[in-house]
Amino acid sequence: MKKLAGILLVCLAVMLSAGAFAQTDTTGQKAKLTPQQRAEKLTQGMSRQLLLSPEQVEQVKAINLKYAEKNEQLKRNMAKLKSNNEAKDAELKAVLNPAQYEKYQKMEKRAKQKVRERARERRAQRDTTLSTH
Repeated sequence: MKKLAGILLVCLAVMLSAGAFAQTDTTGQKAKLTPQQRAEKLTQGMSRQLLLSPEQVEQVKAINLKYAEKNEQLKRNMAKLKSNNEAKDAELKAVLNPAQYEKYQKMEKRAKQKVRERARERRAQRDTTLSTH
């Protein structure tokens, strides 16, 4: 479980850092980049900022591509998850009365907030641990 959490944290870090280097189109919107394009842009930015050697650039590029492709799969799974949750909510709305459905929505919102809070706490604890080493 810890290994999975570590992998997810790495994926999240790659996704967030890839967003920092994502190109924008003429309307100011982020362009839809392929995993290969995202990995290339991220690698270029890292190469400039970290002053990577040519050997490091190739190794970092391979790592970035590997995780960009994995992140693409995770995004598709997240879209499926969101779609499933929306379908579940629609079915529940048909069964529950308005007061029950409103209470259900509040329960779901609180549960999501708890998950976010726990994630923040884990990040803060990890950051504290990393900064002391």
